[in-house]
Amino acid sequence: MLTPDERERIRRAYHFDHKSIRQIAHEEQRSREAIKQALEDAPSAPILFLVLAWLLSLDPTKRG
Repeated sequence: MLTPDERERIRRAYHFDHKSIRQIAHEEQRSREAIKQALEDAPSAPILFLVLAWLLSLDPTKRG
């Protein structure tokens, strides 16, 4: 059973770091099937984190 934190680490590694399922499974010491299941259970696109990453990348000194 994966915790929510583990699921989020897996999603970030796959979607943002572009790691393979095999690499994530090795790093997390989980089966590839567990990694696939965590990705399937996730929303299709991590929109919230994409927006948050975009907002954090904005330079507040360059307004207007």
